[in-house]
This record gives sequence, structure tokens and C-alpha cells, in this order.
Amino acid sequence: MRNHLGSYECKLCLTQHNNEGNYLAHTQGKRHQTNLARRAARKAKDSPAQPQLSLTSAKLLLKDPLKLEAWISGDEAMRSRDKTKIEYPEIEDKTKPRHRFMSSFEQKIQAFNKDVSFS
Repeated sequence: MRNHLGSYECKLCLTQHNNEGNYLAHTQGKRHQTNLARRAARKAKDSPAQPQLSLTSAKLLLKDPLKLEAWISGDEAMRSRDKTKIEYPEIEDKTKPRHRFMSSFEQKIQAFNKDVSFS
């Protein structure tokens, strides 16, 4: 995947490459393949038990499972593992918080107003 600096980076292995050729060579290399296998093992461990397919039918369904696993959706890659819940027993009911953490997608950039500038 190309980043904002113009170089290519592998999000799975956290490596950066100067050109597309180096990136493609990396995807065929040992480090990337072991990380793909590690991800597949973790996904198999986390997912619920499914009925087992025979080896021949599995090969027919997925021509190259390692390459297919590399292109999972961004939503699935960004899922959180350890969800936490914080409780504050001293806070009164129906109290609005003073601050709110927002993602960059929720934020809006306001139009420039020269009357309220900080110059």
C-alpha cells in the first residue's frame, strides 16, 4: 500500500519499501509469509469452530489462501481486541461530559473567519 510519503509499506509486517518492485518482492518473501501464517493461525484460534472441509474441496475454494488473507478489509484489520469499560460511581446521573474523544472522521474543519483569528 502506498503511503503519504510516496513509499510503499506493508501494514502486516510494518515494513517500508522504496519502490513497488521491492514491495512485491517482500510479499513473496519469508518474513511476509510467516506473518500471514501467524495471522491465519490467530484468526483460526479466535473464530468459532466450523465444519471441516476435505483437503481437495478446500483447495478448490481457495486457490491461494495466503494471498487471499493479505487483502482483508480495513474494518476487519482495525477491530479492537480488548474492550474496556470504565465506571465512575461518584458521577451523578444525567451529567454531560465536558470532553469527548473524537476520531478524525467525526471532526469538521470550520471555514476561515478573519474576525476571530489569533493574529
